[in-house]
Amino acid sequence: MKRYLGYVVTAVLLILTLSGTAIAQDFQQLLGAVDRVESNLKALIDKEGSARAADIAKLRKELTGQTVAGAPADSNPAFAQFKRELDSLRAEVSKLAVARQQLASADLEGVAVTTPTANQVAGLTEGLTALNARLETYLTSSAAPPETESNKAENVPDQSALPSIKLSGFVDASAIDDRNTDRSTFGVDETELDVEHNFSDKAKVRADIEYVNDGTGSFKMDLEQGYLSYNLGSTQKWTFSFGKFNAPLGFESCDAPSRYQHSYAAISTYAIPCNLTGTSIYTQFSPKVDAIVYLVNGWDINSDNNSGKTWGTRWGFTPNTDLNFGLSAITGPEQLDRTDSRRSVFDLDLTYHATPSLLIGGEANYGMESKVLANGDDAKWFGFLFMSNIGLSGDVNLTTRVDYFKDYDGFSTGYSQDLKAFTVAPRLTIVDGLVGLVEMKYEFSNHEVFYTTSSGQRAVKRFGPAQAPLGAVVHKNNRLSLAVEMTYRF
Repeated sequence: MKRYLGYVVTAVLLILTLSGTAIAQDFQQLLGAVDRVESNLKALIDKEGSARAADIAKLRKELTGQTVAGAPADSNPAFAQFKRELDSLRAEVSKLAVARQQLASADLEGVAVTTPTANQVAGLTEGLTALNARLETYLTSSAAPPETESNKAENVPDQSALPSIKLSGFVDASAIDDRNTDRSTFGVDETELDVEHNFSDKAKVRADIEYVNDGTGSFKMDLEQGYLSYNLGSTQKWTFSFGKFNAPLGFESCDAPSRYQHSYAAISTYAIPCNLTGTSIYTQFSPKVDAIVYLVNGWDINSDNNSGKTWGTRWGFTPNTDLNFGLSAITGPEQLDRTDSRRSVFDLDLTYHATPSLLIGGEANYGMESKVLANGDDAKWFGFLFMSNIGLSGDVNLTTRVDYFKDYDGFSTGYSQDLKAFTVAPRLTIVDGLVGLVEMKYEFSNHEVFYTTSSGQRAVKRFGPAQAPLGAVVHKNNRLSLAVEMTYRF
């Protein structure tokens, strides 16, 4: 290394001799400043490395003395605190080791050989001299290392820990092509910001604020969830919630990041609510059995539209870590200013991890609503879905879904029909949090319930729980739709 530096110095001095004596003298001063900075920097690294090694040795001794024999590490608060400090110190030592290696292996590859000007040499010398002064000041004191822009960022408090506030959310965008109407459109489907604050292990408040595409090119702001919860009990915990929350029934999630495909099955669209406003109580009787009971205003409404209330329950069963299924029921008056009519639904959902790379999901639903048909009879419906998601590689998986919905009286969909659909959706994890998928969905019915668009008639978007009504003019009994979706969760 020294011989290398000797050759370089000789070459540089020869160039400087040809360029002028004044520049050569200035460059000699610059080389001297470089040598001083290099020497002090090596001393600083050695000093910091020794200090960190001593701190680590001390922490190891303290940990050995304070850890309770046989107790789990996480059960000792002092151990947890020491572990965090130890990890931080190890990280610093690692950085210092890397810095030492980079310094020892520094070479001149990639450096362009040019003739420096007097101003350039003077400027570099001035900067190196100032840096050397700072290093010497620190070396002769026991003060903390000089603050730089990099460690300023490290010293900023973790915002997520102030005071137990958690921020998350997602952005969901898509492109949809309806082959019946021969029209396609790009759009942002939804953006959501979720704010959660834990007061302690006893209480929590959460708000999910969303901007949703209304299907006409505009957006509306809504509060998907907004509730407070409180835990009672020690061995048997009972969680009371009050506010607006996602309905605890069904297989498919309301939010795009938690679904395996872009569209919803008909059973999710027509047979169950997405959000409820009211109060609930949840408990886990054992690792294998849990239950929730709730009393709410009604299906997807913030204010009650009649003098009655809707109540429901879900009982979950987890026989083993790979299998979970739930039995749900919800009933109550849903018609405006009427309590003599009740909507009742019974739902079974299933989630089964058959292998580490294969997920199987399913749902079956039977519902009725009394005294809502024109002749005063009850409306009834039945539906199910079956889906599978298989991992093809670490970042690619494939979802297939079959769903069926029988609207006996045309009350839910507007037509008395058997509605079937088959969906295929390959999905790719692009980077952590960013997922893209392509979906092909083919729907068919025993009646002509799908229409085509002509003469500028606007196509009806039929994705998601909030549906626009089917058009009055129908032409076909099947429809093919394609979708590309990008979702980023943060």
